[in-house]
Amino acid sequence: MGRGAGTGGTMRGEEESRVPALLYARGEGTPVDLRIHQHSRGHRIRRAVAGLGLLWLMAAVAVFIPIAHLILVPGLFFGGIGLFIVRWRRRNRFEAFEATCPACGARASFDLAEGAELPLRIHCPCCDAALTLKSR
Repeated sequence: MGRGAGTGGTMRGEEESRVPALLYARGEGTPVDLRIHQHSRGHRIRRAVAGLGLLWLMAAVAVFIPIAHLILVPGLFFGGIGLFIVRWRRRNRFEAFEATCPACGARASFDLAEGAELPLRIHCPCCDAALTLKSR
């Protein structure tokens, strides 16, 4: 995935860039300009530690809940570690974009899941056609 021209920081620890992509349906492609937010190392660490701290705080509170603490405390403890790893590895995020569907020709807004990476399979909200989003 190539990097486009940077447009500056959006949030503290993020840099926004644009990546040209194509939205395909049945062999036909529509050009799309995706906006990507690149997370800096420090921003990723802050996000990861915040998630870990929140789940561990919930585990500490769950210690005082009779019987449920037997499942909640270990679940929240290991869930915190898992969330830390996921947030640490996530280097960028895509913003939602608008494009013309190559299958039906309708203009639609597409939301991308957190942590999505190209190539990506999505569906048109208008005609429910299976689409593939690829970098150019």
